[in-house]
Amino acid sequence: MGLVRLLAKYVVNEKFANLPPEVVTHTKKCLLDCCGTMISGRYMPEGRDIAKYAAGAKGIPEATVLGCGKVQKEVAAFSNAFMIRVSDLDDGHREAMGHPAGVVVATALAIGEDIRASGAEVITAIVAGYEVYVRVGKVINPSAYIDGGFDATGICGAIAAAAAAAKLYNMDEEQTKNALGIAALHAGSLNEYVTDGSMGKALSPAWAAANGVKAAELAKFGLTGPETILEGKKGFFQAFAEAYDKTGFATDLGSNYEILRNYFKIHACVRRLHPAIDVLVAWRSEYALTPANVEGILIRAGNFLSQANKPHPKTLVGTQTSMPYCLAVALKHGFITEETMHKSLHDEEIAAIEDKVSIVLDQKVVDHEVANPSHWGAADVELVTTDGRKLRKWAPLALGEPEMPLSWEQLQAKFDKLVGETELAPFAGEIASMINCFEEYNSVVDFITDLNMMK
Repeated sequence: MGLVRLLAKYVVNEKFANLPPEVVTHTKKCLLDCCGTMISGRYMPEGRDIAKYAAGAKGIPEATVLGCGKVQKEVAAFSNAFMIRVSDLDDGHREAMGHPAGVVVATALAIGEDIRASGAEVITAIVAGYEVYVRVGKVINPSAYIDGGFDATGICGAIAAAAAAAKLYNMDEEQTKNALGIAALHAGSLNEYVTDGSMGKALSPAWAAANGVKAAELAKFGLTGPETILEGKKGFFQAFAEAYDKTGFATDLGSNYEILRNYFKIHACVRRLHPAIDVLVAWRSEYALTPANVEGILIRAGNFLSQANKPHPKTLVGTQTSMPYCLAVALKHGFITEETMHKSLHDEEIAAIEDKVSIVLDQKVVDHEVANPSHWGAADVELVTTDGRKLRKWAPLALGEPEMPLSWEQLQAKFDKLVGETELAPFAGEIASMINCFEEYNSVVDFITDLNMMK
């Protein structure tokens, strides 16, 4: 039996009634987080561009693009996934790497609206899609992402989106296997956008969502995908990873939920930068640090984190992958949002702080990274003030990881901040309350309608 069929069996058999209460609650956290980043992304310049694209590609009115009306469901999934990702504040999974929820949530909302699925059915589809993403992602990463230059969100997200769509369409095992197989056949996303700050980062989940929707649609009409698409000699694993291990791939599917081990972000930049930023933000508050009283910052890093030594970026995507820049923004403002990242691009004070940051490859951190492969953002942070005080702290993980989780209240505070920068600001609390009881919706159409009326 092919591994893709094991995933298909799980997707078909997953039921809302069987989901542990903590999984349902956590999935609503993912939904809250994604809706916050989607609303925020809709009002960013890049989000406005995607809305224009969606408006020009409407087709059959099946599903809603936030602030743009109804379009073809594939376009809706594509556009909303882009909006969720563009601010770089969406959730992720450090072992599977990439950002599962944005792809899966955008797909589940689009399909769910089109077929008038219930809130409980959409939650179940999100859980199923998330599990598929993580199972595949854990096999090929970190090799695929770090060595191969593939964006895990795009390649794993396509299969996850197909799983969410297949679940909502109530496909049987054979159809679901075909949907996952077709999506995997055509998955692809490269990280080359980091070299010039072009828009591949946000387009990656968008393409993945559209791929998954199309794959499920094709499977509905009888088109087929390979039984050995994952483990085959010319299959997914060998294509995307120089080294991979499929041991235990599906042994605890349906009982050990990976969605409970996702992370939530509080800084608008790539995840590997967060442990060091958390330390600096805490020190800033505790010791009243300012750009004027910091002499220098030293980051002792492992192999992956040391690659983020890219001062003075010129684009938004460039800022999101630059450790010196992000530390400078955090020191000056105390937080990192899309707005502070944008407005700091031409800030001479930010540029001066960047020049105070040094990043060195440290063997002790490298050894820790080898022993703990998912700790790819681990940092030994040292700061010296102008009066000679020296601070130092070891930070293997960031806030928002399962070891240091964010509560619903903390996530709602993030949601309120994101939505507070848009025209939906007066309704932030009401939207969060709607999401908190999402499983009670008889049709997700009612949720979308309520959301659209808040203008």
